[in-house]
Amino acid sequence: MTDLKLVKGQNPSWDVVVLGAVSDVLSGSWSWGGTTTVLSNDTSGVVAGQWVRLPKAANGKDNPLFKVTFVAAGVSVTIENPKNKTIPVGLGIQAGTPEDLADKIVRFALKKCTSKDNTAAVLFKTSYSPAEIEIISPTTLGEMVIKTEVFEMNAIKKGSYEWEVEVNERDTVRTNTGTMTALASTITFIGVDMSLFHEGDILVPSGTLADNQVPVILTDVDVVGLQATSEGYSLWKAEAAFSFVIYRGVRSSPVGLSGVADVDPKAVD
Repeated sequence: MTDLKLVKGQNPSWDVVVLGAVSDVLSGSWSWGGTTTVLSNDTSGVVAGQWVRLPKAANGKDNPLFKVTFVAAGVSVTIENPKNKTIPVGLGIQAGTPEDLADKIVRFALKKCTSKDNTAAVLFKTSYSPAEIEIISPTTLGEMVIKTEVFEMNAIKKGSYEWEVEVNERDTVRTNTGTMTALASTITFIGVDMSLFHEGDILVPSGTLADNQVPVILTDVDVVGLQATSEGYSLWKAEAAFSFVIYRGVRSSPVGLSGVADVDPKAVD
């Protein structure tokens, strides 16, 4: 998943894998054996369960990712290749360990330029709801599915766009003092030093209602009005005076999870 072709009238979904540190492997004497095996005298750089990534082709249109299923030490590495892609001989590859996505928030945005904020996105998805981004269990696999609807595709104008996936994780606790109240579209804090909050922080609420227990990213903080908002989440249910924890949020854009998307105006029945 590096370059996307989007067609109006369709509702594609994308399987995505988030990798931690990625390193070059199998750079010595080796060659791909067709579609499922790479032959190598040195297999020490990769283990079963990791994912290996080929570099982009010369035209920049491909960056395939394959899961390692078996390593025969000093002989070969076997991969999953469900689409039976033919893999060229002589390409250097990288390997990475899947990132554990437990307690992390994932966002996907399609924009004219990824340097713009998410309010400029023509398509925006979050892992707040598995109907938008479903993180696959066990979370240690680093796998997720980004889902779309036909009406969303039809609303996007023809053209070339950029997309990216970002992962947000909790760091140190900012504060857990005070309470919060939720209404249908806003959340208000009581007895809280709002100067401790920052855009991009992660709010972990502890309401009694399920919709008031979803961790979200704060995208706007009103220090005077004691309110905050989170783009992409509007399911707050009316509930008063429940506890919460605010964490410093750390945002990252994993290697390989960004690219170009071309939207085709042709409708498909």
